[in-house]
Amino acid sequence: MHKPFIVSSTFALTLLITLLLAMSLAQPLWAQPPKPNQADDAAQLKHLKLTLWPQAYRSQDAELLAQILHPQFQMIDAGGQTTTRQQELQYVKDNPWTAVNFQYHIERLEVFAGHTAVVSGRGETDTYQYHSSNVLIKQDGRWQAIASHVSGFQRKAAATEALD
Repeated sequence: MHKPFIVSSTFALTLLITLLLAMSLAQPLWAQPPKPNQADDAAQLKHLKLTLWPQAYRSQDAELLAQILHPQFQMIDAGGQTTTRQQELQYVKDNPWTAVNFQYHIERLEVFAGHTAVVSGRGETDTYQYHSSNVLIKQDGRWQAIASHVSGFQRKAAATEALD
């Protein structure tokens, strides 16, 4: 004769709690969106700031610059003047790049919440140097600058002496 399998209430309660706990811990793994890949964002931002942005000015490519600058972009220059995106695009069209040996050195690159970034550093050529801070936002998978500030513009000593 077979004895009936009897599950004690303690065992059933323990099993139920274990299953519920396992489900509550596993559920967030498939419910949460994937975290943004910050290494990819950093690489994209470096390429934009070190390659594409200078290229737009160097080649007077207002179309490329229009892709970099958000429609609501504003810049505050070293003199405290505010420039809109449209004014900056016109400036690029009207003013040939005269800088020699331009380099930009990123000193800060941070991404916040996967869609806002700060890129700041120091730009320099043979004749001048400056510091800039840039705020970029990511929309539809694309980074665009929404604000820039340039300060500390200085002519280098050798360049100043050559002008005298």
